[in-house]
Amino acid sequence: MNPELVDPSYRGTTLAATAGEDLVLGDVVYYNSDEKVYKAKADSTTTMICMGVVTADTDADATVTLLVGGLIRSSSVYSFATGGQASSGAAIVYVSDSVAGDVTQTRPTVSGYIVQIIGYAVTADLLSFKPDYTYIEIT
Repeated sequence: MNPELVDPSYRGTTLAATAGEDLVLGDVVYYNSDEKVYKAKADSTTTMICMGVVTADTDADATVTLLVGGLIRSSSVYSFATGGQASSGAAIVYVSDSVAGDVTQTRPTVSGYIVQIIGYAVTADLLSFKPDYTYIEIT
């Protein structure tokens, strides 16, 4: 499966929001109580849950277009491992617990951290973004 998306590009459902900080293409974000979006990070419930991925570099307080469901390709942002069965989780993508706004294919395991599946790797540079708003907190 290799949808014909040029690099970088996206296709899917989008939402306009206000950036609460400088954001770059590929950052995953959460919606804050001040009605702005910030980089998500899985080490705290205060910086979760992820609801979108940034489609282009944006300055703080500017309007940002978020992909809230669909495909996003960027060889400069992503270098995923692909394939695998559900038991290995190779293609599953999570919110990073170490770098704000980043994604990872390693499930968080530290007590108090949040596990949220946000999609899967179709190819090394193509993310199928479909965040699951159900999450677990590691205890």
